Amino acid sequence: YCVSDARNFKFKKKYDACICIWTTYNYFSKENDMNKLLENINTHLKRRSILILDSKNIPILAEKRLYHRIKHRGDIDLTLLVYKRVIGMVQNSQYLYFIDKGSEKKYYIDEEFVRFFTLQELKDLMKDKFKLVGAYGDFHGNAYDFESSERMITVWQKT
Repeated sequence: YCVSDARNFKFKKKYDACICIWTTYNYFSKENDMNKLLENINTHLKRRSILILDSKNIPILAEKRLYHRIKHRGDIDLTLLVYKRVIGMVQNSQYLYFIDKGSEKKYYIDEEFVRFFTLQELKDLMKDKFKLVGAYGDFHGNAYDFESSERMITVWQKT
């Protein structure tokens, strides 16, 4: 494993594949950052290698969602409130952590933004680096549909 910024890590070796799963590449929400990521991936892949990009299909998600999780461990109670909202092609998530350890009570707030790239936007970003091999809507290999698929899993081949 390498702990590094995906836009500029450096390896001496080239690889046969790169797999970005669980909506990770969507954190590079600015086109410039996404271009740097794709250029770095391209640099580290052998000719005709495969790139897999997986993300939630944000356009089908409910506009607003709220849920919570409660975990008890020994003398600590953790409550997590999660509020997610979709604004255009961006999902904003807010996390509120409440920690109760007897008389000691703390809370933390975290927030993230994740941008959804359409299939056409990805094709435009890939330009002459990668060609689309397939687009799938789930982990079972069903075809991707913008309006109904739960995920957008794209498979690209380095040109």
